[in-house]
Amino acid sequence: MNLYLARHGETRANRDGVYCGVSDLPLTQQGRWQAHRVAWQLADIPFGRVLTSRLRRSRETAAILCPGTAPEAWPEWDEMNFGEWELRHHRDLRAQDPVRYAAWCDDWQHAPPPGGEGFQEFARRVERASARLRGQADDGNILLVAHQGVLGVLLATLLGLPPTAMWHFPFRQDAFTQVRLDHGFCVLNRLNDGGRATMPAR
Repeated sequence: MNLYLARHGETRANRDGVYCGVSDLPLTQQGRWQAHRVAWQLADIPFGRVLTSRLRRSRETAAILCPGTAPEAWPEWDEMNFGEWELRHHRDLRAQDPVRYAAWCDDWQHAPPPGGEGFQEFARRVERASARLRGQADDGNILLVAHQGVLGVLLATLLGLPPTAMWHFPFRQDAFTQVRLDHGFCVLNRLNDGGRATMPAR
């Protein structure tokens, strides 16, 4: 199985630097351009399946990358739920909710955001989706369009690393990553590949 990983294009939450998990935001103009850039890079790859989260930014990006393929939206690919801290900036949280925010930062692996999802719970559902995908016999090309947290946990665990190693894999929004899954082994072939240097003007 050749698995291609693409992060959704920019949203206003990315632009503003706020926490965004389950908040269902569309792509910005820049985000759409980023998606078209990745589509240009992947134009020669015949994808048999396209997987997304249920969130709009993931589905909009997938529609640009593979307009002729109906995506499969899996809830397990949704980004981590930040609860009451959705669309909040860390500066505001330090000022307005200092005790709970400090507790979360000090023990982010175990302390969930208020009303949100703990990291362990989040990582388990991503790992369930990974096991489900790997259990489906498929030797073709599959594209997964998802989120930084999801893709980071997925790639870390595919490579035999703990979910907390996700921080070693920042995913650009204008590039793709590709791994080969074969007989229980994972080979990382490309990471944040910008592909061809030029594309048609906007």
